[in-house]
Amino acid sequence: MLNCNTKSVTLEIPGREKLEWEWVYKPKPAKIISSVRARKLVGEVFPTYLPGMPPDRDIDFCIDFEPSTHPISIHLYRMAPADLRELKAQIQELLDKGFIRPSASPWGAPVLFVKKNDGSMRMSIDYR
Repeated sequence: MLNCNTKSVTLEIPGREKLEWEWVYKPKPAKIISSVRARKLVGEVFPTYLPGMPPDRDIDFCIDFEPSTHPISIHLYRMAPADLRELKAQIQELLDKGFIRPSASPWGAPVLFVKKNDGSMRMSIDYR
C-alpha cells in the first residue's frame, strides 16, 4: 500500500512479515556561489560578442523550391514610427555584429515587437 500523505510504502504478503518504508526528509545546506563567480562562468561560456558569420563550409546548403512556387504576396503591415525606429536600430546592431547580412530575397516575414519587463523591446519574427 502506498500512502502519499505519510510518504510511506507498506508491503503485506499473507504468511510473511510486514515490510514498511518511510521517507524522511533531511535538508542539506544550500550551496551558494557568489554572483561575481557566476558572472565569470557565464562570460566563459557565452562570449559577449562573436567575431562574425561562421566560416564557409565545404558543402553549400540551399532549399530547392518546386518550379511553380512563388512568394506569397500580402500587403505590408503598417508600423508605428517608434517601432520602425526600433526595427532599424536592431537591424543595424545585428548587421554591425555580423549576425545577419544584407539580402534581396523576394521572400519575407512579418516582424513585431514585444515589450520586455525592463521596458526594452524584443523583436519577434513570424517565419511560418
